[in-house]
Amino acid sequence: MNYIKEIEAFEDWLEINHLPTTAQLLWYKLFVLCNRAGWAEWLSVTNQALMAKIGASSEKTLIEARNRLKQAGLIDFKPGKKGQPTKYKLFSVEEILQKIHCKKYSVNNEVFSTVEDTVYPTVKTTVKSADIYKHKQETETDINNNSISNEIVSADADTPSQDLRRTKENIPYQQIADLYNRVCLSLPKVEKLTDKRRRHIKAAWKNFKGDISVFEKVFRRAEASDFLSGRSGKWTGCNFDWLITYNNMVKVLEGAYDNKVMGGYSDGRNSQHRRSDEKNASTGTYDKFYE
Repeated sequence: MNYIKEIEAFEDWLEINHLPTTAQLLWYKLFVLCNRAGWAEWLSVTNQALMAKIGASSEKTLIEARNRLKQAGLIDFKPGKKGQPTKYKLFSVEEILQKIHCKKYSVNNEVFSTVEDTVYPTVKTTVKSADIYKHKQETETDINNNSISNEIVSADADTPSQDLRRTKENIPYQQIADLYNRVCLSLPKVEKLTDKRRRHIKAAWKNFKGDISVFEKVFRRAEASDFLSGRSGKWTGCNFDWLITYNNMVKVLEGAYDNKVMGGYSDGRNSQHRRSDEKNASTGTYDKFYE
């Protein structure tokens, strides 16, 4: 495994998959231990040691976190017998993403391994007043240019190089945002396409094979849903960021939030989510259901 590439791949994986914070921290701790062990296939660690590393006060928290990692296909483990440590095996996240994207995935990361170590021993000791004046003028020019450049970046975050990159990607970010604003009249408007939004759109675009009609279906079903549109008054957290997340798009397309006229919910939740809804509603939280 490549240390940097695996971390980058794990962060990319999190862009399209939900994982609790404790499970994320556990993956990082196991990854570091595996690296220190020379990328051993199986790593033996006691529950007490891992609990201390992730700050877990109970063994139940650790068990839940490692179960989530196993369910996600990121690790495997063999619980040890009484008094024996558990054995853990980490799978390459980069290889997991390559399988998902048919080996087209690659981490865009450059590591510079060479260091310029040339030392120039000769120093110009004679300094003329003209040289000082010239250096002063050049320094002032550089400062002015940097100030102008910073103002441009702060006024418009989309630099020419970023525009060129986005053009090559051929992903209609703005068209998707405009489509949302035109269809989802009950939801908050999109004012700006941030980098985070572009990443979510890009992930969904790849998973849906570049089909913009899928986005339109999701937006129309969300607007038609009494629950997602907020008309039922049960939840008002639906917005552009929620709808362009790949996992949420899949649930919307599967009809999880469609209005049910007969034998279901009038606010857009179907029967398979009934228990989760009632539990979340009783506590006033919707974190698990809507992420």
